Amino acid sequence: MDSQMLQFAGSLAAIAAVIALAHFLGFSRGGRVATETEARALFALAPGGFETVELCLDEEGRGAIARDSAGRLAVLLPHGGQFVARVLEPGARLTADGDRLSIEGSASGRKPVTLHLGNAAQGWTNQA
Repeated sequence: MDSQMLQFAGSLAAIAAVIALAHFLGFSRGGRVATETEARALFALAPGGFETVELCLDEEGRGAIARDSAGRLAVLLPHGGQFVARVLEPGARLTADGDRLSIEGSASGRKPVTLHLGNAAQGWTNQA
């Protein structure tokens, strides 16, 4: 084996080791919202502020939806291992399919966001 091939194989092995280490340390897992207190703190970081008066967490911890005293809605969206709070614009569409709530609107990006809210999903559809 010539030196270039040996160097290539060594580099490839080093990259694989770094990826495996990052995965082992948990960097490949998405973030989770564990409690309502944590979700409220994350919603407060929304641009312009957002003081939550009603909140519903995704049952798998992958997001949340909230309403403030002015009736505005906001969602927590995963962004890597963290979450970002986005206030929904008035034209956002919220539709329930069983225990899942789909949110379509400019704040949620181009593709719909789906939250698993259990029995509470239907209650959020008439609030947009």
